[in-house]
Amino acid sequence: MIAIEIDTSAPISTLNIMAENTGDFTEPISEVLESALSDARTEVEASKGGLFGAAWNPMSRFTADPPELLQHLGVMHPREPSTLLQDTGELAASLERGGPNNIFTATAMEGQAGTSDPAAAFVQEGTSRVFDVLHFFASRGQRREFITPGIPARPFLAWHPERFEDYDRIFSSHVFSGVAGA
Repeated sequence: MIAIEIDTSAPISTLNIMAENTGDFTEPISEVLESALSDARTEVEASKGGLFGAAWNPMSRFTADPPELLQHLGVMHPREPSTLLQDTGELAASLERGGPNNIFTATAMEGQAGTSDPAAAFVQEGTSRVFDVLHFFASRGQRREFITPGIPARPFLAWHPERFEDYDRIFSSHVFSGVAGA
């Protein structure tokens, strides 16, 4: 007799392993979120953006060289433009898992990572709000050339399409872990 046989025990075993692996995505979700936080820290530490897109607006002249009264009062100090988002280091620290003001949760099916740093929203989204110190100097005609309303958006936390293949690999590795030949 000449025949071909089908033995479904191997595919069923493989499918069972894959089904077991798809029940809990906590590990790959955590890995992807940590990668996104790492990209965000790099953006903040570089203080210029452009890691995955256009460079950010440069630091305003008001921030780089504040009026002497503000310097004398200790309210502001001169800054190097390369330190745009590095004045205290708190924003970058909040983008480290477990850091101060860090948000990080990962469960079997969802996760969230980011920062609760109070200044983060102004940096990420920008604002048209004019802060009190600017009102003070604008109302007195002091160095009007520095008075620019608001803060431009300098997005640092985002999903980057350039990383999607990496994220796919992370999830695929999880689903196929323990599968022979995978």
